[in-house]
Amino acid sequence: MARKARSLADHPDVTAAFALAPANDGQRAIFAVVVGDIDGDDAGLTAYLAERLPGYMVPEKIRHIETMPLLPNGKLDRKALDALFEPEAPPPMVDEDLTGKEAEMIAAWGAVLNRRQISPDNSCVSLGIDSLSYVQIYLATEDLLGRMPDQWQGMTIRQLAGRETARGSIWRSIDMAMFVRAVSILVVVAAHFNITHGYPGGATSGLFLVSGLLFGQLQLSEVFMTRSSKPIWRLTLTVLIPTLLVCWAITLARLALHKNPHLSLFLLYANFAPKAENHYDFYLWYLHCTIQILALTAISYVVVARFARFHVDPLRFSAMVFTFSALLKFAALAVISPGFLPYRLPLDRISSYMVTTHWATFALGSLIACLRGPRHKAAAFFAILAYAGATAATFPDLSWLFITGSGLLLLLFKKVPMPKPFNRILLMIAGASLFIYLTHTKF
Repeated sequence: MARKARSLADHPDVTAAFALAPANDGQRAIFAVVVGDIDGDDAGLTAYLAERLPGYMVPEKIRHIETMPLLPNGKLDRKALDALFEPEAPPPMVDEDLTGKEAEMIAAWGAVLNRRQISPDNSCVSLGIDSLSYVQIYLATEDLLGRMPDQWQGMTIRQLAGRETARGSIWRSIDMAMFVRAVSILVVVAAHFNITHGYPGGATSGLFLVSGLLFGQLQLSEVFMTRSSKPIWRLTLTVLIPTLLVCWAITLARLALHKNPHLSLFLLYANFAPKAENHYDFYLWYLHCTIQILALTAISYVVVARFARFHVDPLRFSAMVFTFSALLKFAALAVISPGFLPYRLPLDRISSYMVTTHWATFALGSLIACLRGPRHKAAAFFAILAYAGATAATFPDLSWLFITGSGLLLLLFKKVPMPKPFNRILLMIAGASLFIYLTHTKF
């Protein structure tokens, strides 16, 4: 919140500012209070902040007051500020109060999220959407707008609906994260069916990067708004439940076919099981590893929130987790495979699949999502190259190539243009990546 308040206070017409995230009807959103000669120019302030902050950090509402409320001891009266954003008592909005595009967008988002109570002041961040519904929301919104704006995740439905609709072009821009995810899942599935002969693996690094990026754009901002790890555990459950159901179904199918499923399939630790022992089930290691990474990230937040003696925001948290997990990646190898340097590990060593090996890649994606400004991006550019180089020197697959290529694409480009039919196909593949990964098993 301090970063948002500082950005507001830097505005030449603002003399004081404060950002907060009160809970209204179980939802969290970023609000701001300003003192100064603004004349109600919320749009100007929002545009000013959008140039200096990631979209998910731009306040959804800005309230102008004459002076900041203070307690008798001189400290800021937080309760008085929270009261400024309490839900108002007037009758709920009826359809006549919405524009046609707002009503359509609310209906489309409600159908995707299975929610009835969505207002035009909601955004993806305030609604707490996860990466699994991200693509469906993207597609539904793109159908109405024709072209998606940058930083759309932090924009409210009202702001999105107020944009001019782009029609008539056969070219569409696909979100770079969705492009990387679609390409990565296609390579992974092709490898599992032995279509890519001689391919040593590594495309899952692209999936981990995108998962981390979307986590940084969506859940991590909610974590710091609510000061709770609950959004991470909620995301963990959205991956855990379908993974458990499919794994248990495959276990029963194996038994019915008089085959012996590996215990790791049932207990979700395929990434720690020797590959040779469960040839057909081992491909699920990626999902098991993702669940473990999310759990470790949630625990990390709890530890940092409890013991940190300095201010921690999403950027610092992501940088801390990436640094720690990158060191852990190679420290774990030194314990498991002594003398692994200066030689690469064998291709089928279990150390290539452990959670300690891929946590840093996920954290790198989260870090990219939180970057702002050329200095941060320049530092991340060299961090990507250094991390990929260390990975190339140690691991025998192509994970270093996917870390380099996917990382730089996500860092340097927001979108990639392509013909509308290909755009739609790749978005559908990206949106169904969890389903594809879970259901392409071989019996």
